[in-house]
Amino acid sequence: DEAAGEYQFGPPAQQPALSGLLQLARQARQIYQRHSWLIDLPAVGGLPGPNAIAYTEQVLAVLDTTELTGPARLETVGIFTGLVRLLAQTEADQRRTGQQLADWQGALAGYLVAAVAGGRYPYLAAALTGQASGTTASGPARTDDDLFNRALTRILPGLLARPESPPLPQ
Repeated sequence: DEAAGEYQFGPPAQQPALSGLLQLARQARQIYQRHSWLIDLPAVGGLPGPNAIAYTEQVLAVLDTTELTGPARLETVGIFTGLVRLLAQTEADQRRTGQQLADWQGALAGYLVAAVAGGRYPYLAAALTGQASGTTASGPARTDDDLFNRALTRILPGLLARPESPPLPQ
């Protein structure tokens, strides 16, 4: 909870929810970078302290401009927090193994290109070349910042959208 006290919350600003969430995500990433041991703590099990509650309140304030229901907002807090933690954990894992993002992406790309060469994985081959959507690939992220921002700006709009239909039956 002490680490959660490092967030800098101002009064709720009138800004799009996506902008507010991106600001909070960037702060969370910095906190995870300063306190890498946080990633090793269980994500569930304990009750939140006052700083964690203040963080939840801040995310809910950002979500106040959306059409999400109260329960959907609470779900969004959990999904958003988990997503940021996952991205921070991936970066920490890379640092622990001594890998640079570009080196890892290059090694993975080479491996996957070889794997699809025989025609066994046509969807993967199309995705690697950008053919599935009729566009060219956007290219690898240049830095961890690029990858973090790209992932968040693609995923968060889906979290902020109000569901048009009831959940699918199981």
